[in-house]
Amino acid sequence: MSTAPLNVKIYASGRISMVCQYCGRKSRPIEGPLDITTMSLGWWVTPYPAEFVHDFDGSTGARYTCPACARKPGVKRPLLTRGLD
Repeated sequence: MSTAPLNVKIYASGRISMVCQYCGRKSRPIEGPLDITTMSLGWWVTPYPAEFVHDFDGSTGARYTCPACARKPGVKRPLLTRGLD
């Protein structure tokens, strides 16, 4: 079993939640593939290939930022999903 941090949480039901790279908060679980059109409102994504391993923490794939962390000063703001305002 891997001890690397997770960027997504996959539940037994097959639903998927994004995990914030800063605070670890999980998004509302969704059905189907995780892409910019199905992501929870206000979440930010930094896209990477699924097999990409981040040197900083060993996690793989895209990185996600929750709406609360995205509002904090000094947080880099990548691609916004649908509507933060």
